[in-house]
Amino acid sequence: MVEKSIKMIIDFTISNFGPFKDPVTLTFEASKDKHLVSSYVREFSFANGKTMKLLRMALLYGANAAGKTTILEALSLLDGLVTTPTNDVEAELDVNPFEFQDEVNPTRLSIKFIRLGIVYRYQLDLTKSGIICETLEYQAVPPDGIKFNLIYQRCRGDLQSQFIFNFGTKFKLNKSETQKIHVELLPNITMLSVLNRKMTIQNEMVQQAYLWFKEQLLGEVTPNTNLTNWVSRELDNKQFDRSVLLKTLNQAGIPIQSLELMDRTLTSWEQDILQNAPDEETRDRFSKLFENRPKEVNTVYQIGQNSYRLSLERQESLGTQRYYGLAGLLSALCQEGIETDVNSKKTCKVLPIDEIEHSLHPDLLEHFIVTFLSDSSQSQLIATTHYREFLQNILLFRDDVIWFVDKDDQTLSSGLYCLEDVKTDAGLRATSSVYNFYKHGRLGAVPKFEV
Repeated sequence: MVEKSIKMIIDFTISNFGPFKDPVTLTFEASKDKHLVSSYVREFSFANGKTMKLLRMALLYGANAAGKTTILEALSLLDGLVTTPTNDVEAELDVNPFEFQDEVNPTRLSIKFIRLGIVYRYQLDLTKSGIICETLEYQAVPPDGIKFNLIYQRCRGDLQSQFIFNFGTKFKLNKSETQKIHVELLPNITMLSVLNRKMTIQNEMVQQAYLWFKEQLLGEVTPNTNLTNWVSRELDNKQFDRSVLLKTLNQAGIPIQSLELMDRTLTSWEQDILQNAPDEETRDRFSKLFENRPKEVNTVYQIGQNSYRLSLERQESLGTQRYYGLAGLLSALCQEGIETDVNSKKTCKVLPIDEIEHSLHPDLLEHFIVTFLSDSSQSQLIATTHYREFLQNILLFRDDVIWFVDKDDQTLSSGLYCLEDVKTDAGLRATSSVYNFYKHGRLGAVPKFEV
């Protein structure tokens, strides 16, 4: 039986971006290790009978400035170019090539993912000034190694033709569509975005590739991300079940009795802005801006016969605020979707989190990961962390979900490697402590101090 609900990331490759000069690949293809298979590995079959095993998590370790966050930023850049492209023809792309080189080459971002039984590969070659080449491919007989079939390719042209297009047998544009794509497509905008936002394209493969970015890939969460406002909006819009969110908080040892969403009152500063607005139009604009703010959240505690309310933003700890946001993320990763003929109720999301341990007690962090693994079905988590004590708990991780980012002292270029691939050369045995090996620098990816 073909598992149509699978919509997972297979791997992500970047080169000439940030500290990464040469190509590095973060892969989610599982090793043959049988450890914690039911928690971490999802196996599914294609129509041809072939199977694929994918992991549900990747944890990135490394010293500061090695490039852990850069991998998440590259993934977010690719997602933004597809789903939220610029409207400014002169806007530069947020591309930062490897600095320590004489000749600057294009940055390359390449991702493989699966959606509704089809394996896709989407690749961009780009500079700050625009996209050099964009390629969308698929595997006719998945999984089939490196063999892919072309859907379309768009490359930078010359003075006579701004773009050069190549199409595979599965996708063609008629004359009017070709004319429109030349009008709508800009050097700094992806063709995948234009085909799905500006044109009515009845091509299932192009649509499904776009929908993977739009529906599966979530935005990067950083320590500065205001998750409180996001979760409150989702609660207010009935996208999250309040009782489920409350249960998640209670299971983490946060004894909140209930959550209340309250309309915000205008501060004295906001009232001054409205009163001193130069004209009615400006006043209306600010008034609508204030009205569209997320509602304020009160946490309610029951002590004996009395109820007490605290403002989440002003009176709760940073840890409680952080876990309120993470509980919302768990809702997005774990909640069931609408069941249709081609989409089962299994939720498939890909969530990048930078510094996942931020403002969290270690026990709360481990609880979050355990909850994610047990309650989500096929969602995937990509996280950077400095929490090395996680490596002490062999009952909580597999070797193929642990990745290291390390910068070469001579070239200042970073590399990416998996614990599964280096443990033998590093001398790790079944009885060895990964934590001790990493702590003492025997696995690399740690700060290097001058003696």
